[in-house]
Amino acid sequence: MLEELVSEAMQAPGYHMPASYSAPSAAVTRAVAYTDLRVNRVISLIHEQYPQGKLTLGQLARQLNLSTWHLAHLFKKETGSSVISYLRKLRIKKAQELLVSSVFSIKEIAATVGYNHVSDFNHHFKALFDMSPGEYRRRNFAASRTFEVPRTDATGEYAGTSTFAHSSHGSHALGEAKTHN
Repeated sequence: MLEELVSEAMQAPGYHMPASYSAPSAAVTRAVAYTDLRVNRVISLIHEQYPQGKLTLGQLARQLNLSTWHLAHLFKKETGSSVISYLRKLRIKKAQELLVSSVFSIKEIAATVGYNHVSDFNHHFKALFDMSPGEYRRRNFAASRTFEVPRTDATGEYAGTSTFAHSSHGSHALGEAKTHN
């Protein structure tokens, strides 16, 4: 209710933004603007914190000073989706992007997007796409892609990059093409 009043006041003729106003973060601008500002805030928090493996509804609710029940109810009412479902879909979307654009293993991708167990990641991915992450990668990985990967020498110091090119032959689809110093 308070957020609605503030929103209406900000749209009133003659209202000027205070000098202390700062633009919303990129995470907020990515999200659809919902009428309840708390929903916009939780979406922003999810986009900022999704890589954390143990991000829970309770943690998000505490950050907004809401009960878990109230946050769950409010989010579902505004978006038509549960908070956890939204988080899961975001993680899978980010993983989908990494599967076709990186040389990371499935396990590394799962960890990067916030899954503590690759089996959970595989299960959630398959539920959305009716195929495993590995199968998705094989079907969608562009044959002409190349990747530059940093190299280190025996002492662990940076030693340039290696360029890898995708090949559709065999289960190990990547082979070194060039080395740059």
